Amino acid sequence: AAALMRQYFTEGYYPSGTKTVTDVRKPLGMELKATLMNGTSFIPLTPGFVTGWGRVWLDNNLFFTGEASSRDLRNFALTKENGVATGETHTYQVQVGAGQEFRATLAWFDPPAGLATGVSLVNNLNLEVQEGANTYLGNVITGTGAAAVSTVGGTADVLNNVEQVRFTAPVA
Repeated sequence: AAALMRQYFTEGYYPSGTKTVTDVRKPLGMELKATLMNGTSFIPLTPGFVTGWGRVWLDNNLFFTGEASSRDLRNFALTKENGVATGETHTYQVQVGAGQEFRATLAWFDPPAGLATGVSLVNNLNLEVQEGANTYLGNVITGTGAAAVSTVGGTADVLNNVEQVRFTAPVA
């Protein structure tokens, strides 16, 4: 699945769904990881320790011209040159149609922590999604399977290098 997704980007199908020479690019590894996880199909008992985020389903994120798409994939890839420094934030404003599922997934590669440290992350990034007056933190999710949704409250995830916020029917 990752190889097919990489081919989709390297042949220039993103973002239009049509093979375009000006859109040819090499995607970052963490971008592929986030996109794969962002398009998973939930299966019973996910997300969880046994089945993770669900089954990879490329059709949830990648589309081709002429296909009806219920999702609008937008990738915001940060590189070493335009990444985040300590204490810095990057903000993106996204408009979502009424009743259209929304997922935001943040993934990054992290160097191994020192052997004597109790914390596994060297770089702790945090995903926050603001909807109106509510702030949702990455991986603060209740429910399982298709009913798994982000909830207000909780604490920022300090253990994982992938964070996701999911709404099944957000306000437009």
